Amino acid sequence: MMPCDRKSVEPMAAITAPERRAAQHQSLLHFAGQGDWLGQQVNFVICSASEGLDVGQLGT
Repeated sequence: MMPCDRKSVEPMAAITAPERRAAQHQSLLHFAGQGDWLGQQVNFVICSASEGLDVGQLGT
C-alpha cells in the first residue's frame, strides 16, 4: 500500500486523477472490492506502477 496514515483509496484517487477525483475514487473502490487478488501480486504491481510517482502529498 501507499505510505499514508489511513488505508483509503481517496488519496490514491487524488494523485492518479486530480481532475476527476470523485469518479476515480468510485472506480478504485469498485476495482479493490471486486478483485480476486493475491496480496503479494497486488503489492508488486502497485510498487512497479508507482516508481517515480511523487507520493509526498499522501496523508495531507
